[in-house]
Amino acid sequence: MILIQLRQQISWVMMAVLALSMVRCLSAQDLDVTALIRGESATFSVTGTPPGSRVVFFFGLSGLGAGNQYRGLGLALDISAPNGILGHSYADATGLSSLSLSIPLGAPLVNASVQAIVIPPTFPETRAFTSSTKTLPIDSVAVFDDSFDGTDLDSQWRVHNGHLGQFDVSGGELHITPTASGLANIWFHDREGPMIGRLISGDFTMISHVRATRNSNFNLPPSLSYKFGGIIIREPNTVSGGRNAMHAVLGAGVPGTPIAAEDKSTTLSVSNFVLHPIPSADGELRLTRSGDLISAYYRPNNTDPWQFLRAHSHPELPHTVEVGLMAYAFSGPPDIRVSFDWIQFSR
Repeated sequence: MILIQLRQQISWVMMAVLALSMVRCLSAQDLDVTALIRGESATFSVTGTPPGSRVVFFFGLSGLGAGNQYRGLGLALDISAPNGILGHSYADATGLSSLSLSIPLGAPLVNASVQAIVIPPTFPETRAFTSSTKTLPIDSVAVFDDSFDGTDLDSQWRVHNGHLGQFDVSGGELHITPTASGLANIWFHDREGPMIGRLISGDFTMISHVRATRNSNFNLPPSLSYKFGGIIIREPNTVSGGRNAMHAVLGAGVPGTPIAAEDKSTTLSVSNFVLHPIPSADGELRLTRSGDLISAYYRPNNTDPWQFLRAHSHPELPHTVEVGLMAYAFSGPPDIRVSFDWIQFSR
């Protein structure tokens, strides 16, 4: 009889251990982290948690291993100590918990490991548990650089008004060829032409090497008038009457300035621009955002000093803007092709 009772107790203990093991296995939730880039927002999320759970996100800079122990919760992290807290959030009705924050400009350029602790709303009756781990590099904004190798656009780029132009990556360059002209295809007042863009936050500088030619003859500059291509900063998702942007471009101006660099500022769909004479429709363009101020520059090549064009105040622009490369043709036919060797970003 005693032997039978002992066997039953052992059986119950084994079942309990197995049940706890299953709970632990089922409770390990998936963690997802977007790219970690200095000055940019990153999102940390955990899925499949009990609704209402408190989810605390931790990080470490020493890889995976024995992390901080939390005896009150009965668990330890799987990312090497020392560990810091990123913040916390609560799981919604679908079991999703997410946290967004900006990566500091001074963050070290090393690999960061992230893990979350999930504390169910019924804790301590229901055990707390850890999520999966994620390790990825902290990068500078130079990770947005593109040399346009290969034959396809990088996935970081979004095409805007693609029906107004053709986009081709070949020979180590991006080529934008407008397919319409006139008010249908011009970056002016309320109108917008074709571009590729991506989001970027805060203060930054972007530079690109730009060459504008006729599409019918790559050895000739574009014919008059107002056929340009270059770099742009714009407020994303604006509507008619509320366009906000600034660009620096080069190409064909007007009879008095046949080859020109243009800086143009647009606020609430009202544009003002200046044409600056330049020797060739081939050179480098630069836009620098510093607080509310955006400054435009041009130089024939990278051995020449920058020529300051103009600066414009844009307090209406949000912290996160869309930047990219564009082209347009006001006068028809739209015989212009704009080629970009590369684009580079810095803080």
